[in-house]
Amino acid sequence: MNVDKYLERIKYSGPKPTKTDYNTLYNLCKCHSQNVAFDVIDMFGGPRKVLDLNKVYRDIVVNKRGGFCYENNGLFCWLLKELGYDVAILQAQVNTSSKSFGPMFDHMTLLVTCDNGKKWLTDVGFGGNFFVLPLRFTETEEQHQPNGVYRIRKHGEEPLEYVVERAKKKVINGGKHESEAETSTWKAGYKFDMQERSWEDFQKMCDFQQDSEESFLKNNAVTAIYTTNGVAYSWGNVFYAKRYIDSYTEEITSVKTTKSDTEFKEVLEQTIGLKLTFTPKLLFKDFPGV
Repeated sequence: MNVDKYLERIKYSGPKPTKTDYNTLYNLCKCHSQNVAFDVIDMFGGPRKVLDLNKVYRDIVVNKRGGFCYENNGLFCWLLKELGYDVAILQAQVNTSSKSFGPMFDHMTLLVTCDNGKKWLTDVGFGGNFFVLPLRFTETEEQHQPNGVYRIRKHGEEPLEYVVERAKKKVINGGKHESEAETSTWKAGYKFDMQERSWEDFQKMCDFQQDSEESFLKNNAVTAIYTTNGVAYSWGNVFYAKRYIDSYTEEITSVKTTKSDTEFKEVLEQTIGLKLTFTPKLLFKDFPGV
């Protein structure tokens, strides 16, 4: 890896980091999330995704594409290790709309240890309306970020299984106030365990995400990139922009529906910053909200 090229790609200002502390980790997460998109569009007519770090580096750093969790977090893990951080790869299971969790290795997340043994859950590859900056690994403490309030708590009977939750938010859409369904105050994003994994452990699920009819990603063309005060994202052929008013409130500021795959490709470059070398063939799905 050319660390300097990676830092240039994510627009990390200043010299190459020399400290493996929280402040540096925070800034690296922020820069990556605002400059590298969550991107599964290759599943809709592009090249196959492969867990090859050199290929992922070329795709994201050289060719300025985005990636999904295995790619974004896998590459970010490589960067952190090159800078001297203590990083563990963890498997996670995403909370689905049916209020159950997906299969093991459904998602990749990272646990970073720095600042005299403090641990931080770190994730630049989730792609939804979820935490972007590192979360201190401590149970039940409410942690505020620009896009939400989060907590980590013990989950189930397994001794080393946890869940990350976000406090439910108020959404302003077209001047109207809407709230997420009030089944509870908190909404689970994903659960994870503390067993360290290798990048190669995710290969089977990487194939599943691209091949199985049960794969959420294969059936939903999703992209997202964070901005200084919000997020731009697409779901199917529709593009959205959100502004974070505070940790509990967000506003949908624009909605644009594209009417052809060619128009989608053009708007994708304008809003998400992804320039494709192919014209995607989308499966249009009803937008469930994120």
